[in-house]
Amino acid sequence: GVTELIFYPSTRTGEYVLPETVTRIGNNAFAGKTGLTKITIGANVTEIGNSAFESCSGLQEVVFAASSYASLTIGSYAFEDCTRLTTINLPEGLTSIGAMAFSSTALTSITLPSTLASMGELKTDTSGSYYYLDVFDDCDNLTAVNVAEGNNYYTSIDGILYAQSVVDPDAETPTYY
Repeated sequence: GVTELIFYPSTRTGEYVLPETVTRIGNNAFAGKTGLTKITIGANVTEIGNSAFESCSGLQEVVFAASSYASLTIGSYAFEDCTRLTTINLPEGLTSIGAMAFSSTALTSITLPSTLASMGELKTDTSGSYYYLDVFDDCDNLTAVNVAEGNNYYTSIDGILYAQSVVDPDAETPTYY
């Protein structure tokens, strides 16, 4: 059956390996668990919920148990304020990264997989103007964002990230990929 991890006790410290039966990490499941230093995400996980690891200030390592997933999404604010997270190897099969997912982390570089099709979020303010909620906001140590070969939505030149196209510009709200 489908298994979702919904709460992780604050008193636990060190590393944690998710059981292979877990398919979803719930919203806020690990949020604020400062004693967590390493997480291994099982090969059957399809979704990392919003704010799942937000403010895990002790988290230094995120390991994906498989190099390729059938399908995987990372929610908004998922790793925000993980201030000791300097690197993460995102797996193939990852299709979406939510707004602010890696904001205020210590990431120094990152490679986006070829399967990534959307990231961040386009919003409107009270005056109707568009603004973009970035994935890497306040990542002061980030020197390069690279993109794996074969990605149809993003490209990287000298570590600078570009969206390859704007799809459906006639939509009520433009969808950026």
